[in-house]
Amino acid sequence: MIDKKRQIKLNAPLSCVDEARTLPAAGAHEFYFSVQPSGAKTAVSRRELPRANFSKMSDVELAIEAAHKRGCRVFLALNKAFYIDEEIPAAIKLLHNCADAGTDGVIVADAGLLSLLHREGWQKRMEISLSTVAAPLNSTAIEFYKQFGISRVILPRHIA
Repeated sequence: MIDKKRQIKLNAPLSCVDEARTLPAAGAHEFYFSVQPSGAKTAVSRRELPRANFSKMSDVELAIEAAHKRGCRVFLALNKAFYIDEEIPAAIKLLHNCADAGTDGVIVADAGLLSLLHREGWQKRMEISLSTVAAPLNSTAIEFYKQFGISRVILPRHIA
């Protein structure tokens, strides 16, 4: 039996401002996005195709504003399976910029990045979601990730 108090939320990808304006009418409740600045040498998320990412923070700000006006929450995807040491500063800088722009949360897969965010107290500032990329395939795995302050888990498609 479905608990009517717990509404299923549709989480859709964003790659342009217009999607934040039109997709809520099609049923989207939440969005996730990433940013790949022009000329960047490495991707900060698994959304590596240039067309799947925002290239300018000004567009991110407009998309967040448009989504919020329509009652939708917006999450930054920092969901690579792992980050090398050289990538962490760019990911954290992007997180700061997106938080300042009004992002509601972040989707993370890398346990090292989750640990860093937890030590820095990000769970007090925004919602931290565990990415499907982290392969949370059972309750024991989810219990492990709870230590990092996650507030929700995004399950892989094949777990349904």
